[in-house]
Amino acid sequence: LLRRGDRAAFERFYRATKGALLAYALSWTGGRRSEAEDLVQEAYLGFLRNLEKVREGADPLPYLLTAVKH
Repeated sequence: LLRRGDRAAFERFYRATKGALLAYALSWTGGRRSEAEDLVQEAYLGFLRNLEKVREGADPLPYLLTAVKH
């Protein structure tokens, strides 16, 4: 659904993963919220830009967590 541009599917995905991703980013930034939020935003943007490379049905959270680290 995400690959087909289903906005509702992305919103559900975002709501389901944002908390965990932000917590992870906060741990990497030493609690600097603004920096952590920037990392999260970049991770989602990168994910969407590379969506066609993500295997259908694969859990996207590991991709997002890796994107936050780099």
